[in-house]
Amino acid sequence: MFQFIKNQSIRYPWLSISKNNAGVVITSKKIGSRFFEDITIPFGTKKHKSKIISIDFRIDNFEHNNDVDPSIILNNKILEQVTNDNLILSVDDMFSILNVPSISELFSANYLKSNNVFFITRNPIDRFYTGYFEKIDSVVGPDIQTRLADQPQNIIDSILNEHIQKIDYTIFSDEHLSLWNTFLLQLITDNSLQEYATIIDLNDSEKMKIFDKLDQPSNKIWLDNWLSNPNNEHHINELHNKFKFYFELELESYNKLLNKNYE
Repeated sequence: MFQFIKNQSIRYPWLSISKNNAGVVITSKKIGSRFFEDITIPFGTKKHKSKIISIDFRIDNFEHNNDVDPSIILNNKILEQVTNDNLILSVDDMFSILNVPSISELFSANYLKSNNVFFITRNPIDRFYTGYFEKIDSVVGPDIQTRLADQPQNIIDSILNEHIQKIDYTIFSDEHLSLWNTFLLQLITDNSLQEYATIIDLNDSEKMKIFDKLDQPSNKIWLDNWLSNPNNEHHINELHNKFKFYFELELESYNKLLNKNYE
């Protein structure tokens, strides 16, 4: 299995945890995190940040230090809450809502046996494309003074193709493009959760029915146009060849998760 090694160029994914009417949801960026955040808001309530029951963590390897709160240590990794001006839920608040004393208790067989916990996955190629679009959008936005999605399709195609020449494997350190399936597979096996983990594919409409339906904005039309244009084919093939190892690794992990094949 792929090893995330301290100080290597590829970092761990972000961990997104939310609580809604169906149960506890564990996911990451570009795998429904905004959707699951939104459905934590109580029914009949306008969207207010103060009512969102969701939290994001960055993950890093833990260096033993007596000053670190042991409640945020998981498998010798330290979780650091992603903070911003709209911070609305503390770690202690989230633990109280989930009724756990620590992050390690959340990822335990005992907790999964007693609670509805759902691990969300997504086809890694689809996820990469939507994440790539968002990543490039944030890069070029300041230069063209508008969002990439607002450009004509030929400009979108040109920018996406151009950036294929510039990027390297370190792009998988971006939280929208990280090796989530590989990390999740390792997380489940390291904590002996194989028998208890409920995996849901974000694109599985039948299984997703347990969650409330919300419309979410999508860049799919621009991606579909880019992918379907034969003039872009050699650029897209170049991207796949460049990242062949990582795509195959993620696809293998994705299929193992869905098929409950943890060997």
